[in-house]
Amino acid sequence: MNDYFQSDKYLKYLQNQYSDKNSKEYERYLLINKLIKSKNYKSVLDAGSGPGFLCDILNKKNNLKQIVGIDYSNYYTDFAKKNFQSYRERGGGEA
Repeated sequence: MNDYFQSDKYLKYLQNQYSDKNSKEYERYLLINKLIKSKNYKSVLDAGSGPGFLCDILNKKNNLKQIVGIDYSNYYTDFAKKNFQSYRERGGGEA
C-alpha cells in the first residue's frame, strides 16, 4: 500500500470527507443512513471499512446494536481498534 494512504494527512482528509456535503463519502453516508432508517436495521457490516469513520458516524446516528467494519489493511483495522474501542466495550459492535 502506498505510504500516503497510511499517513495522518490522508486519515485527516478522509475523516473530513464525511462532513463535506459535496463529497462522495458524505453522499455514501446519506444513502446508507437512509437505508438503515427505512428498514430499521440494528446491525451493519461495512466491508472495506478503511479506518472506521463511516462505522463511527453510522453508530452515532442510529444507535445500532452491532456494527462491524472489516478491511484488508492492518494499518486501518489497527487505527479503528485504537480510535473506536468504546463501541466494542459497550457491546455496540466493532469498528
